[in-house]
Amino acid sequence: MEKVRKSWLTQYESVKNLIQKEFGQNEELGVRNLCKILGRLGTYHYKKNGFLLGTEKKLYDLLITNGFNPFTVYRWALLDKIPEDIKFQLRNHYLGQKRASKLMFERNHETETTLQKDIKQLGLKLIEVM
Repeated sequence: MEKVRKSWLTQYESVKNLIQKEFGQNEELGVRNLCKILGRLGTYHYKKNGFLLGTEKKLYDLLITNGFNPFTVYRWALLDKIPEDIKFQLRNHYLGQKRASKLMFERNHETETTLQKDIKQLGLKLIEVM
């Protein structure tokens, strides 16, 4: 029997619902802060240096007791921030998670001159084809 891959989107939605149910409308666990907190939890999970207090400790315990790896949840949070066109390719398995993260990083760090050069090259290729 073939292995069926679970969609990371549905799993991340279930994690967000679990956090929402447990913590409610906590300002500390807003959209921006959640990604930073999950990054700290993922690092803590593998390195075990330092210690967690308060909300971070409760969130870490919540993830572990429900069978979620904090670092994996952090990766899902990062993938949730990618643009829709890359997310569409990721959802349809045209891209892997690493490649999607790399494309998002490259897109965020593009300058106007590189975009202008790319558009110019595409235009020249289009003219050649005609």
